[in-house]
Order: sequence, then structure tokens, then C-alpha cells
Amino acid sequence: MLLVKALEESLKTELLKKWWGYSKEHGWIVLYWKAPSNRKKLVRIFVRCCDWETISVGIKDWGQPNFLYAPAYLRSIQDQSRGEAELNQLEKYREQAKLRLNEVGCKLITEEERRQMMLEAHKHFLQSRNIEYQGVRSTSKLHRVAYCWYCKGKLDSIINAECVACNWILCHCGACGCSYKVS
Repeated sequence: MLLVKALEESLKTELLKKWWGYSKEHGWIVLYWKAPSNRKKLVRIFVRCCDWETISVGIKDWGQPNFLYAPAYLRSIQDQSRGEAELNQLEKYREQAKLRLNEVGCKLITEEERRQMMLEAHKHFLQSRNIEYQGVRSTSKLHRVAYCWYCKGKLDSIINAECVACNWILCHCGACGCSYKVS
């Protein structure tokens, strides 16, 4: 119970940006308040954490029993080991959200804003690894679909730019092939 209490305090600091909850149908979900579509009154756009896809929910359907606030859901679990496993999973999703919510947010904002966010993330990613930024470009090759080696996000050459230095498709997290090492 102390862990749930600590989680609840931590979530309070995020409440103006994100609402974390659980759905029997979708599992762990997050409501990203910054998304323009979530300012409308009739529909909420949630992000399903298991695959980072967006789901639309009518405002009437948001709430109990369909959606539970994360601490309330964790308190409802009777089996302590299962509760700890769910809490650990939520913490992993919260950590991944730092990278992945940019991707989801990108789907909900203008194309230029999305491109700018990706460019900034790419510069930061390279800088954090002491790699010189050499620019990005629109992809010039045939349509390619892949997954990011760093965050496992989906990549698509039609949507994403590519790094000038390595020719890899950029990810929303900023990763490219410049610091990829085969393990």
C-alpha cells in the first residue's frame, strides 16, 4: 500500500498533462491532455500502453467501471504479488511514455510540429552520445517500414525523415543508426 501511496503522489504532479488509468478492455492507458482533440467535450483520445496506439472513447464511457484511475485499480487488486507486478508494469510504461508520448502526440498535432519535435529529439539524441548532427532529409528511397532499435517504435519512410549521416529512418525518440551497435 505504501508503494501505491507513493505512486499517487507522483501522479499528482503529472495530472495536468497525463491521466494514468486501467481498462479491462485495453489494459494500462494514459490520457494525454495536451492533445488538441482532448479539449473537445464529447470524445477523449487515450493511448493504450501495450502497443502505444490511440483509442477514442466517448465521454460517457470514460469512468468507472470501464476506466479506473491507476491508484484505484492497484488498490482493487487482492493478490499482493499480482499488484506488485501491475505496479512494476505501470512504472515501465510511465518511463517509456517519456519517449513514446512524443510519437502519439505527433499523431495529434500538425505535420510541421511533428517534424520539428522529431528534429529536436534527433539533435538531442545525437548530442547525448557526442555525435555531430549532420542534418536530416526526406526519404528518397522506396517505401520502407521498420522498428526503432532504441525504443522499438514503428518507423515508416513515408512519415519519418532520415538521417543524412547514416541514411536510417528517424524515430520520434530521436534515434537513428549513428549509434547503433550490433550485440
